[in-house]
Amino acid sequence: MTNPKLHNQLEVYLYDDYSVPTAKSYLHLIKRFWRIYPNAEHLTLKDIETYFLSLKQQRKSISYRVVILSAIKVFYSFLMFKKIIKYHPCNSYFISEKKPSGLNFNRLLSMEEMELLFKLKQNRYKNLLNRDKVIIGLLIYQGITSQELVNIKSHHYDNGTIFIKGDRNRLSRTIELKSVQMEPMLNYIADERPKLLKVKTNRLILSIRGVKTSVDSIHAMINGLSGAFEKEVSPANIRKSVISYWINDRGFKLEDVQIMAGHKYPSSTQKYIRINSEKQREVMTKLHEGIFN
Repeated sequence: MTNPKLHNQLEVYLYDDYSVPTAKSYLHLIKRFWRIYPNAEHLTLKDIETYFLSLKQQRKSISYRVVILSAIKVFYSFLMFKKIIKYHPCNSYFISEKKPSGLNFNRLLSMEEMELLFKLKQNRYKNLLNRDKVIIGLLIYQGITSQELVNIKSHHYDNGTIFIKGDRNRLSRTIELKSVQMEPMLNYIADERPKLLKVKTNRLILSIRGVKTSVDSIHAMINGLSGAFEKEVSPANIRKSVISYWINDRGFKLEDVQIMAGHKYPSSTQKYIRINSEKQREVMTKLHEGIFN
């Protein structure tokens, strides 16, 4: 089907019924499908299923395949509208796969790796050395987000504890600092921060310019430490790694970890539970024994 007039009619059909971005996207996908199958009007449901199987074998994502299917369905609706075909071959066809969910635990950092960040960090600016250790310590021991970190105020530190103010995504909580964090925190508050301070601000963490630091600055600093690791080193991955460590390595109770992480819902914490494959096999073996014996 290489009729230029029909191509133009398809374009008009799409732009009449859909927004410009959607019409443009569908047109691109339909034309590609049309090039692969010039006689697309003769395809059956089985042919279309075979096409999507080939996309899956090419490891195209589920979301990508769903968009293509939507475009192809619109294409066949257009062919029916033009009375080129009498029935829609894939109107009832859906991609029912679920998107992969859960964490990739192999990408998470171990506590030993995270503590290496704490030990390796050196800064050529003497007034930032303890500040950087404070930042890394709060990330790897308290598991806070970079946004929570830049929002910490000076009075939120109190006698070995740090108050983390909640927002619409997370709950407020007060967490105890580790002993290894105490010296850098006290040195930063008593010595470095007053020397850095250039404008009046109650934020705990200051930039080299003496003003409150930003999330981008935190990310840049942490990303700069990634050279020694094959895994992702970022505030987000560190937080995931910390929460996983609390649950799976330290064996803290789920409800305690929920509070420590500031999660509003238990389901947000449950996804960090690493399934023990060996125990799972034992349960399945006992189940089968109970059924067949």
